[in-house]
Amino acid sequence: MATEKHIRLLPYGESDFVKLRKGDKFYYVDKTMYIPMLEQKSFQTFLRPRRFGKSLMLNMLAAYYDINFADQFDELFGNLWIGSHPTEERNQYMILKFNFSSVDPDPAEVQKSFNENVLIALRDFANDYSQYLPPNTADDLNKEQNSNTAFNYLMSVAKRNRLKIYAIIDEYDNFANTMLADDEGNYTNLTHGDGFFRLFFNSLKAATTNNNAAVS
Repeated sequence: MATEKHIRLLPYGESDFVKLRKGDKFYYVDKTMYIPMLEQKSFQTFLRPRRFGKSLMLNMLAAYYDINFADQFDELFGNLWIGSHPTEERNQYMILKFNFSSVDPDPAEVQKSFNENVLIALRDFANDYSQYLPPNTADDLNKEQNSNTAFNYLMSVAKRNRLKIYAIIDEYDNFANTMLADDEGNYTNLTHGDGFFRLFFNSLKAATTNNNAAVS
């Protein structure tokens, strides 16, 4: 008697790598053979068009490098290329991920929205990796209302304790592009001079270039 063939779905619009790998519902096209190539460069930028799997790629990298996923490596990557060719950096980092898709592009709200977005990411990070951070780190971040001050504080903590952070930014230009389309002047104010957006990336750059830099 013929049995019904299991048909997997194409994961269109689905960027949750862990969800895709733990279930048996979706196809996953293995891109893990590119991990060793990416490790040859310190900083990567993915500029592919929309719906080309950028977020899924970033989430795959997050799961691969995340120290909190070390015990799930075989489940997530065992039958992928990298499962048989792991690099030394596998599961060696705490993942600090920002997603700017939810930042409000309204010029009157964008700075407040960006500040809140970054604070949420920093606080989530402190909670997710509390076992590796000094006591009260999460409490200190919860009290801080300025995202740049909070970010610099966390980088200082990481540097003093020689912690390794892998930073990922998804949709980094989402709200900026919307502002550019609406008013070039607002976009210029955002990305030039001493604007808050540029200040954030200046702080991030500093965290990657100092001696014993915490961020990769």
